[in-house]
Amino acid sequence: KDGQDGFAAFLRERVLARRLSVRGRSIIDDQGAMLLADEVEQDETTSADAANEVMQRWGVVL
Repeated sequence: KDGQDGFAAFLRERVLARRLSVRGRSIIDDQGAMLLADEVEQDETTSADAANEVMQRWGVVL
């Protein structure tokens, strides 16, 4: 896809609802907040693995 729809689809597939580690600066003013990212890493941990890690850390047994 091209144009705005293609860009929005790309963002949905690559970024939204994903865990990211971001290094950079933030700017906060009357209009809101903006993140100026110098470096971004995507965490490839699955939801199931993340849940299992939390359960192990807190000693949860199902």
